Amino acid sequence: MSDHDEEFLEDLDSIAAILADGYLRYRNNRRKDLLATTAEASPHGHEVNASEKGEGFADSDSSSD
Repeated sequence: MSDHDEEFLEDLDSIAAILADGYLRYRNNRRKDLLATTAEASPHGHEVNASEKGEGFADSDSSSD
């Protein structure tokens, strides 16, 4: 392998590492943003399935009357 090829591969490795770091940073920030948005959009998300689990407001509508 020539010096030129080795230099090219080193440059390619550097570029790949920079892109990988940037992508991981982007993905981490995106995940945090999505979690924050989900938490803000549904502060009572545990009540969504309350009727199926017999919890919360569903207690008053139970068939045990």
